[in-house]
Amino acid sequence: PKQTLHSQLAMAVSEGMMKPAVVGIQEGMMKNRTSSMTMTQYIVESDTGDHLLSLLMNSVQHACKVCANAIKKAGPCDLYGLANTQNATGDEVKKLDVIANTVWVDCLRSSGVCALLVSEEEEEPIVIEDANKRGPFCVAFDPLDGSSNIDCNVSVGSIFSVYRRKSPEDTIATVDDILRPGTECIAAGYSMFGAATEIVFTYGAGVLRFALDPAIGEFIYVDTMTLPEDGGKKIYSANEGNCKSWDQPIKDFVHTCKTSGYAARYVGSMVSDVHRTLLYGGGFLYPAD
Repeated sequence: PKQTLHSQLAMAVSEGMMKPAVVGIQEGMMKNRTSSMTMTQYIVESDTGDHLLSLLMNSVQHACKVCANAIKKAGPCDLYGLANTQNATGDEVKKLDVIANTVWVDCLRSSGVCALLVSEEEEEPIVIEDANKRGPFCVAFDPLDGSSNIDCNVSVGSIFSVYRRKSPEDTIATVDDILRPGTECIAAGYSMFGAATEIVFTYGAGVLRFALDPAIGEFIYVDTMTLPEDGGKKIYSANEGNCKSWDQPIKDFVHTCKTSGYAARYVGSMVSDVHRTLLYGGGFLYPAD
């Protein structure tokens, strides 16, 4: 019958024109999903005896996945806009700030390995007082950096750093356990929520980059990040709207960038600007104003 013939022709054309490309993409995707290292696998394999740190990093990646899901659904679920409050630094708080902060606090608290949590969204540090639910780590984090851009769908991110407490573990932790130089961090990183969700972190030796595959709910290894040896692209990144408040050496540096062939690139979300700088080179600065 004519209808059957048309159907067979359509199938033949479809298979002949589309199948090789689609199959090739699918095979590559499947191979990447099954043969590439996941963040969970890396955490387990890099565990040199500090099992509690592995538990902490698993909680960090879980928090990033939950935040990524909330951000993806922000529009349909009416999560854009202000929450009609201010955070500890005086910034207007968005609805997603509140959600992200709750997610991070709950994930880290329930890990059972944290003694002290410091969030940009909280006025005071969160001290874990229950001896059966605390551990040796103090974590400082911004649950949603760049949230002022969230309503216009610009990339945002989460930032974290981890310290091992110095006070006796049979006592509650104090702010002195975390008010320490960055050189004493034992882990740090960020997650970026943009066209893709990525997490970048280090234990102090090498910086690893993973991308979230939402279909399987796993962060897949992308590469080990290194700064370009030649400095990379000539890019400078700064909020020049505040330049009148900068110290003169900062003004002079930016002027030198402008007169020596540097291009300006500024997203306004620190995670995005730092991520680009690490990948492409150049410089990012956030002077006091």
